[in-house]
Amino acid sequence: MIFNGISCRFSTVNSMQYEAIGEYWDFFSAIYGRDNIKGLGYNWSSDSIEYVIGLIDEKLSFDLSKIQEKYPNAIYKKIGLPEHEWKCYRGKTEHLVQMYEQIYSEGILTYEIESFTGEGTCEILICRDNFNEIRVATKQDAKALLDIYSTYVDNTAITFEYTVPTLEEFAERISVTLQKYPYLVAEHNGVIIGYAYANAFKTRAAYDWSVETTIYMNKDYQSMGVGKLLYDRLEEILAKQGILNLNACIAYAEIEDEYLTKGSVSFHEKLGYKLVGRFHKSGYKFNRWYDMIWMEKHIGSHEENQTPIKLFKDIID
Repeated sequence: MIFNGISCRFSTVNSMQYEAIGEYWDFFSAIYGRDNIKGLGYNWSSDSIEYVIGLIDEKLSFDLSKIQEKYPNAIYKKIGLPEHEWKCYRGKTEHLVQMYEQIYSEGILTYEIESFTGEGTCEILICRDNFNEIRVATKQDAKALLDIYSTYVDNTAITFEYTVPTLEEFAERISVTLQKYPYLVAEHNGVIIGYAYANAFKTRAAYDWSVETTIYMNKDYQSMGVGKLLYDRLEEILAKQGILNLNACIAYAEIEDEYLTKGSVSFHEKLGYKLVGRFHKSGYKFNRWYDMIWMEKHIGSHEENQTPIKLFKDIID
Protein backbone atom coordinates (compact mmCIF):
# COMPACT_ATOMS: atom_id res chain seq x y z
CA MET A 1 0.00 0.00 0.00
CA ILE A 2 1.37 3.40 -1.01
CA PHE A 3 0.50 6.71 0.63
CA ASN A 4 1.27 9.75 -1.55
CA GLY A 5 1.23 13.24 -0.15
CA ILE A 6 2.83 16.42 1.14
CA SER A 7 5.03 15.88 4.16
CA CYS A 8 6.12 18.20 6.98
CA ARG A 9 7.71 17.52 10.36
CA PHE A 10 6.09 18.92 13.53
CA SER A 11 7.40 19.28 17.07
CA THR A 12 5.81 17.04 19.72
CA VAL A 13 7.28 19.01 22.65
CA ASN A 14 4.45 19.81 25.11
CA SER A 15 1.99 18.22 22.64
CA MET A 16 2.52 21.11 20.19
CA GLN A 17 1.79 18.80 17.26
CA TYR A 18 -1.97 18.77 17.84
CA GLU A 19 -2.50 22.46 17.15
CA ALA A 20 0.10 22.57 14.37
CA ILE A 21 -1.28 19.52 12.55
CA GLY A 22 -4.79 20.93 13.00
CA GLU A 23 -3.69 24.07 11.17
CA TYR A 24 -2.05 21.87 8.51
CA TRP A 25 -5.39 20.14 7.99
CA ASP A 26 -7.23 23.46 7.83
CA PHE A 27 -4.84 24.74 5.15
CA PHE A 28 -5.41 21.74 2.85
CA SER A 29 -9.14 21.58 3.66
CA ALA A 30 -9.56 25.15 2.44
CA ILE A 31 -8.07 24.14 -0.93
CA TYR A 32 -9.33 20.60 -1.49
CA GLY A 33 -12.21 20.13 0.94
CA ARG A 34 -11.99 18.19 4.20
CA ASP A 35 -13.73 15.14 2.71
CA ASN A 36 -11.09 14.87 -0.03
CA ILE A 37 -7.95 14.59 2.11
CA LYS A 38 -6.45 12.16 4.61
CA GLY A 39 -3.48 12.40 6.97
CA LEU A 40 -0.66 10.00 7.80
CA GLY A 41 1.38 10.31 10.98
CA TYR A 42 4.60 8.30 11.23
CA ASN A 43 8.36 8.46 11.76
CA TRP A 44 8.24 9.63 15.38
CA SER A 45 11.45 10.85 16.98
CA SER A 46 12.21 12.05 20.49
CA ASP A 47 10.70 15.48 19.80
CA SER A 48 8.83 15.42 16.49
CA ILE A 49 6.51 13.55 14.15
CA GLU A 50 6.33 13.47 10.36
CA TYR A 51 2.85 14.14 9.02
CA VAL A 52 1.68 13.69 5.43
CA ILE A 53 -1.51 14.99 3.82
CA GLY A 54 -2.77 12.86 0.94
CA LEU A 55 -5.66 13.16 -1.49
CA ILE A 56 -8.59 10.74 -1.48
CA ASP A 57 -9.88 11.90 -4.87
CA GLU A 58 -7.23 10.78 -7.39
CA LYS A 59 -8.48 13.34 -9.91
CA LEU A 60 -7.07 16.10 -7.73
CA SER A 61 -3.39 17.05 -7.59
CA PHE A 62 -1.10 19.11 -5.38
CA ASP A 63 0.44 22.46 -6.31
CA LEU A 64 3.68 22.08 -4.33
CA SER A 65 4.96 25.57 -5.07
CA LYS A 66 1.77 27.10 -3.65
CA ILE A 67 1.95 24.86 -0.59
CA GLN A 68 5.58 25.84 0.04
CA GLU A 69 4.55 29.48 0.28
CA LYS A 70 2.88 28.50 3.55
CA TYR A 71 5.11 25.54 4.47
CA PRO A 72 8.60 26.13 3.00
CA ASN A 73 9.90 22.76 4.21
CA ALA A 74 7.04 20.75 2.70
CA ILE A 75 8.05 17.99 0.29
CA TYR A 76 6.21 15.43 -1.81
CA LYS A 77 6.61 11.85 -0.57
CA LYS A 78 5.57 8.30 -1.38
CA ILE A 79 5.47 6.06 1.70
CA GLY A 80 5.18 2.30 1.49
CA LEU A 81 2.81 0.98 4.18
CA PRO A 82 2.09 -2.54 5.47
CA GLU A 83 -0.84 -4.33 3.84
CA HIS A 84 -2.03 -5.97 7.05
CA GLU A 85 -2.23 -5.50 10.85
CA TRP A 86 -4.33 -2.32 10.73
CA LYS A 87 -6.98 -1.57 13.37
CA CYS A 88 -9.83 0.84 12.68
CA TYR A 89 -11.33 3.31 15.16
CA ARG A 90 -14.44 5.32 14.27
CA GLY A 91 -16.25 8.03 16.19
CA LYS A 92 -17.31 11.63 16.44
CA THR A 93 -14.65 14.22 15.71
CA GLU A 94 -15.58 15.98 18.96
CA HIS A 95 -14.40 12.84 20.79
CA LEU A 96 -11.04 12.72 19.01
CA VAL A 97 -9.00 13.38 22.17
CA GLN A 98 -10.70 10.50 24.00
CA MET A 99 -10.20 8.23 20.98
CA TYR A 100 -6.47 8.92 20.98
CA GLU A 101 -6.25 8.36 24.73
CA GLN A 102 -7.57 4.86 24.10
CA ILE A 103 -5.29 4.34 21.09
CA TYR A 104 -2.16 5.44 22.96
CA SER A 105 -3.07 3.30 25.96
CA GLU A 106 -2.88 0.19 23.76
CA GLY A 107 0.77 0.56 22.75
CA ILE A 108 3.30 2.03 20.34
CA LEU A 109 2.10 3.41 17.01
CA THR A 110 4.05 2.92 13.82
CA TYR A 111 1.53 4.52 11.44
CA GLU A 112 -1.76 6.35 11.88
CA ILE A 113 -4.06 7.39 9.04
CA GLU A 114 -6.82 9.92 9.76
CA SER A 115 -9.82 10.98 7.69
CA PHE A 116 -12.73 13.26 8.57
CA THR A 117 -16.15 14.00 7.10
CA GLY A 118 -18.31 17.08 6.98
CA GLU A 119 -20.83 15.27 9.17
CA GLY A 120 -18.50 15.44 12.18
CA THR A 121 -17.24 11.86 12.07
CA CYS A 122 -13.71 10.52 11.82
CA GLU A 123 -11.89 7.28 11.05
CA ILE A 124 -8.44 6.43 12.36
CA LEU A 125 -6.45 3.48 11.03
CA ILE A 126 -3.65 2.32 13.32
CA CYS A 127 -0.69 0.04 12.58
CA ARG A 128 1.53 -0.95 15.50
CA ASP A 129 5.06 -2.24 15.53
CA ASN A 130 6.13 -5.18 17.67
CA PHE A 131 5.80 -3.83 21.21
CA ASN A 132 6.78 -6.81 23.30
CA GLU A 133 6.02 -6.30 26.94
CA ILE A 134 6.32 -4.52 30.24
CA ARG A 135 8.18 -6.67 32.73
CA VAL A 136 10.04 -6.50 36.02
CA ALA A 137 13.61 -5.23 35.78
CA THR A 138 16.63 -7.27 36.82
CA LYS A 139 20.19 -6.31 37.69
CA GLN A 140 21.17 -7.56 34.23
CA ASP A 141 19.14 -4.68 32.74
CA ALA A 142 21.32 -2.10 34.47
CA LYS A 143 23.45 -1.20 31.43
CA ALA A 144 20.44 -0.66 29.15
CA LEU A 145 18.70 1.45 31.77
CA LEU A 146 21.85 3.42 32.53
CA ASP A 147 22.24 4.20 28.82
CA ILE A 148 18.79 5.84 28.95
CA TYR A 149 19.37 7.61 32.25
CA SER A 150 22.83 8.96 31.39
CA THR A 151 21.35 11.14 28.64
CA TYR A 152 19.16 12.86 31.21
CA VAL A 153 22.08 13.33 33.62
CA ASP A 154 24.45 14.77 31.01
CA ASN A 155 22.04 16.83 28.91
CA THR A 156 19.02 17.84 30.99
CA ALA A 157 17.91 19.27 34.31
CA ILE A 158 15.14 16.67 34.52
CA THR A 159 17.36 14.95 37.07
CA PHE A 160 19.44 17.05 39.45
CA GLU A 161 22.12 14.36 39.54
CA TYR A 162 25.43 15.77 38.23
CA THR A 163 27.42 12.60 37.56
CA VAL A 164 26.32 9.43 35.80
CA PRO A 165 26.33 6.56 38.33
CA THR A 166 28.64 3.62 37.78
CA LEU A 167 27.12 0.45 36.39
CA GLU A 168 27.62 -1.28 39.73
CA GLU A 169 25.94 1.54 41.63
CA PHE A 170 22.98 1.61 39.24
CA ALA A 171 22.53 -2.17 39.44
CA GLU A 172 22.51 -1.91 43.22
CA ARG A 173 19.80 0.76 43.05
CA ILE A 174 17.61 -1.67 41.08
CA SER A 175 18.17 -4.45 43.61
CA VAL A 176 17.43 -2.24 46.60
CA THR A 177 14.20 -0.94 45.04
CA LEU A 178 12.95 -4.44 44.20
CA GLN A 179 13.21 -5.49 47.84
CA LYS A 180 10.03 -3.50 48.50
CA TYR A 181 8.70 -1.82 45.35
CA PRO A 182 8.16 -2.51 41.62
CA TYR A 183 10.83 -1.59 39.09
CA LEU A 184 9.50 -2.06 35.53
CA VAL A 185 10.95 -1.90 32.02
CA ALA A 186 9.25 -1.57 28.63
CA GLU A 187 10.71 -3.53 25.71
CA HIS A 188 10.28 -2.94 22.00
CA ASN A 189 11.60 -5.60 19.64
CA GLY A 190 13.65 -6.92 22.53
CA VAL A 191 15.24 -3.54 23.31
CA ILE A 192 14.51 -1.67 26.54
CA ILE A 193 13.00 1.71 25.67
CA GLY A 194 11.92 3.00 29.07
CA TYR A 195 11.56 2.22 32.74
CA ALA A 196 9.55 3.26 35.78
CA TYR A 197 9.77 2.46 39.46
CA ALA A 198 8.55 3.44 42.91
CA ASN A 199 10.62 4.19 45.97
CA ALA A 200 10.09 5.26 49.55
CA PHE A 201 8.62 8.74 49.96
CA LYS A 202 10.07 8.91 53.48
CA THR A 203 11.61 6.09 55.50
CA ARG A 204 9.61 6.50 58.72
CA ALA A 205 6.82 3.97 59.28
CA ALA A 206 4.01 6.53 59.14
CA TYR A 207 4.86 7.14 55.47
CA ASP A 208 4.57 3.46 54.46
CA TRP A 209 1.47 4.10 52.33
CA SER A 210 3.20 6.80 50.26
CA VAL A 211 5.77 6.34 47.48
CA GLU A 212 7.71 8.48 45.03
CA THR A 213 7.25 7.47 41.39
CA THR A 214 9.88 7.91 38.67
CA ILE A 215 9.94 7.31 34.92
CA TYR A 216 12.55 7.70 32.16
CA MET A 217 12.05 7.01 28.46
CA ASN A 218 14.39 6.58 25.54
CA LYS A 219 13.86 9.91 23.81
CA ASP A 220 13.09 8.22 20.49
CA TYR A 221 10.02 6.62 22.06
CA GLN A 222 8.48 9.56 23.85
CA SER A 223 4.91 10.69 23.06
CA MET A 224 3.94 7.19 21.88
CA GLY A 225 1.91 6.07 24.87
CA VAL A 226 4.57 3.79 26.36
CA GLY A 227 5.11 6.03 29.38
CA LYS A 228 1.41 5.82 30.20
CA LEU A 229 1.51 2.03 29.88
CA LEU A 230 4.45 1.88 32.28
CA TYR A 231 2.80 4.15 34.83
CA ASP A 232 -0.55 2.33 34.53
CA ARG A 233 1.14 -1.00 35.27
CA LEU A 234 3.18 0.56 38.10
CA GLU A 235 0.01 2.00 39.63
CA GLU A 236 -1.78 -1.35 39.34
CA ILE A 237 0.99 -3.13 41.26
CA LEU A 238 1.25 -0.42 43.91
CA ALA A 239 -2.50 -0.61 44.53
CA LYS A 240 -2.15 -4.36 45.14
CA GLN A 241 0.56 -3.58 47.69
CA GLY A 242 -1.83 -1.29 49.52
CA ILE A 243 -0.06 1.95 48.56
CA LEU A 244 -2.40 4.97 48.70
CA ASN A 245 -0.38 8.05 47.74
CA LEU A 246 1.77 8.46 44.63
CA ASN A 247 4.16 11.41 44.74
CA ALA A 248 6.24 12.79 41.88
CA CYS A 249 9.17 15.15 42.43
CA ILE A 250 9.64 17.15 39.23
CA ALA A 251 12.22 19.76 38.20
CA TYR A 252 10.46 22.88 36.95
CA ALA A 253 11.47 25.89 34.87
CA GLU A 254 9.26 28.98 34.87
CA ILE A 255 10.64 29.67 31.40
CA GLU A 256 11.56 26.58 29.41
CA ASP A 257 15.13 26.28 28.18
CA GLU A 258 17.31 23.76 26.35
CA TYR A 259 17.72 21.71 29.53
CA LEU A 260 14.18 21.59 30.89
CA THR A 261 10.61 21.85 29.58
CA LYS A 262 7.23 21.48 31.27
CA GLY A 263 6.70 18.12 29.54
CA SER A 264 6.93 16.06 32.72
CA VAL A 265 4.36 18.21 34.48
CA SER A 266 1.95 17.82 31.55
CA PHE A 267 2.53 14.06 31.47
CA HIS A 268 1.67 13.68 35.16
CA GLU A 269 -1.34 16.00 34.90
CA LYS A 270 -2.80 13.80 32.15
CA LEU A 271 -2.45 10.79 34.44
CA GLY A 272 -4.35 12.43 37.28
CA TYR A 273 -1.54 13.92 39.39
CA LYS A 274 -2.25 17.27 41.10
CA LEU A 275 0.19 20.01 42.08
CA VAL A 276 0.66 20.19 45.86
CA GLY A 277 3.84 22.18 46.41
CA ARG A 278 6.66 24.17 44.86
CA PHE A 279 10.18 24.92 46.09
CA HIS A 280 11.73 27.94 44.41
CA LYS A 281 15.29 27.91 43.07
CA SER A 282 16.06 24.72 44.95
CA GLY A 283 18.17 22.96 42.29
CA TYR A 284 21.32 24.30 40.63
CA LYS A 285 22.56 22.72 37.40
CA PHE A 286 24.20 24.02 34.21
CA ASN A 287 24.84 27.34 36.02
CA ARG A 288 21.10 27.91 36.38
CA TRP A 289 18.61 27.71 39.22
CA TYR A 290 15.52 25.55 38.84
CA ASP A 291 12.41 25.09 40.93
CA MET A 292 11.18 21.73 42.16
CA ILE A 293 7.50 20.82 42.43
CA TRP A 294 5.64 17.96 44.06
CA MET A 295 2.59 16.36 42.45
CA GLU A 296 0.42 13.67 44.02
CA LYS A 297 -2.25 11.14 43.12
CA HIS A 298 -4.38 9.10 45.51
CA ILE A 299 -5.12 5.52 44.40
CA GLY A 300 -6.79 4.12 47.49
CA SER A 301 -9.01 4.85 50.46
CA HIS A 302 -7.52 6.31 53.64
CA GLU A 303 -9.02 4.45 56.62
CA GLU A 304 -8.85 4.78 60.40
CA ASN A 305 -7.47 1.25 60.70
CA GLN A 306 -5.27 1.05 57.62
CA THR A 307 -4.13 -2.36 56.38
CA PRO A 308 -0.32 -2.68 56.37
CA ILE A 309 1.30 -2.60 52.95
CA LYS A 310 2.69 -5.71 51.28
CA LEU A 311 6.19 -6.03 49.87
CA PHE A 312 6.46 -6.24 46.08
CA LYS A 313 8.22 -9.60 46.29
CA ASP A 314 5.22 -10.99 48.20
CA ILE A 315 2.61 -10.10 45.57
CA ILE A 316 4.52 -10.61 42.30
CA ASP A 317 3.01 -13.27 40.09
